[in-house]
Amino acid sequence: MPDWMQRITLVLNMHGMHWTGYIFNTYADMLAILQWVDRRIRGERVLVYLPAWDGRYYWNYPEYRPDERMGGVQGLKHSRRPAEAAPGCMKRVSPGMKYRTKTIPACRS
Repeated sequence: MPDWMQRITLVLNMHGMHWTGYIFNTYADMLAILQWVDRRIRGERVLVYLPAWDGRYYWNYPEYRPDERMGGVQGLKHSRRPAEAAPGCMKRVSPGMKYRTKTIPACRS
């Protein structure tokens, strides 16, 4: 097990959109949640998992684009910048593909 994984104390699972189209969290909501957690737990101890970050589950496979109702391309970019600047690990789910770990120092083996 990599060193960074041994230090994880919280796995934060934030769903974007249900396959029915119900939105659990927009990109702005996800950023607000990450900021709330970051004020309480050191970022390098948190693994963030983002299923349905691109909209409805399996709806637009294999095109992985930010959903307009969740904030679109600009909403995702605006939310990603502060999230990626913080220490920690983030995973996005892409159906039919291996999970991708955001390449930040805390996530490297």
